[in-house]
Amino acid sequence: MGTNFFLPENHILAQGMTEDQRHVGKASAGWKFLFQSHPHIVCLDGWKALLNKVGEVETEYGEIRPLDDFWKMVEETQSLRTHKGYVQHGPEWVHEDRGGYEFGHRPFF
Repeated sequence: MGTNFFLPENHILAQGMTEDQRHVGKASAGWKFLFQSHPHIVCLDGWKALLNKVGEVETEYGEIRPLDDFWKMVEETQSLRTHKGYVQHGPEWVHEDRGGYEFGHRPFF
């Protein structure tokens, strides 16, 4: 069971993004949070800069969540199972930024 997180729909155009770039990442039980990599976002600092402008995230169920809650959830998953080396994921599929946060390079929601 997992939950996908997105840039809220009403912020996409204001941030110069397209619909297919609004996926922030996915939280799955027992796993580290997996951020979606985009050409201009490949590390945690990139997502933090963008999301701090917006101030919130949206779940796949349409629920708006405050950033404090989102970042707390991300931090709480950092000690959980890694996606790196997972059988279905080749080494080209996921990378870890310098802070240990994981980023998927293919769409995964």
